[in-house]
Amino acid sequence: MSVVSSEFAIFLTQDAIPADDYMIDELIRPIQDDSNIAVCYGRQLPRPNARPLECFAREFNYPAKSFRKTKNDIEKLGLKTFFCSNSCSAIRRSIFTELGGFKNSVVVNEDMLFAAKAVLQDYSVYYSATAKVYHSHSHSLYQTFKRYFDIGRFFADNKWILKYAGLKSYSSDMLRAGIKTFWEKRMVYYIVALSSEFVIKALAFKLGWYYQQLFHKKLDTHFR
Repeated sequence: MSVVSSEFAIFLTQDAIPADDYMIDELIRPIQDDSNIAVCYGRQLPRPNARPLECFAREFNYPAKSFRKTKNDIEKLGLKTFFCSNSCSAIRRSIFTELGGFKNSVVVNEDMLFAAKAVLQDYSVYYSATAKVYHSHSHSLYQTFKRYFDIGRFFADNKWILKYAGLKSYSSDMLRAGIKTFWEKRMVYYIVALSSEFVIKALAFKLGWYYQQLFHKKLDTHFR
């Protein structure tokens, strides 16, 4: 970030496609209006050919309404308070530098780690539903397993996040919402597929957690 001279920096992953010409404007606007916002992340829409499970995941994590998240939301939102994606985001450079930026040692979820630090330092995180990109994946079971293995490693290294926000409530909320969605659409097959995917994710997470605990030096990156 030292090479950036402007107050705001835009992050856009290589496979995210802006949905319109206003994405950057909609990312920057909330930060310009509120100096307490550390990061604003945008809405990720499923690609036209995305599978139903991926469409549901995007709808669950990226709803149609914008909102701001602060420390006061932790009790209600739990881990979702810290949820943030730098696949489409704008970050305030001064706060990013103040909080140490993204850690090189982090396997995944560097954006969540930064958002958690920002919220706990009394800054806020903003979700802009009007800053839209097309961004979804068709992961194989192996790719899904590997990702959640790495997520397990991340939380094993950053257990302090779970002291503030529970992981189980987020997972169970998503599972219940998925079952309800697919039941209402009479897509029973996808209820089975979703449940099976959650089992795989949970197993991968546990293996990643214990792998990191047992075979790697613990790296608690909590700011002090």
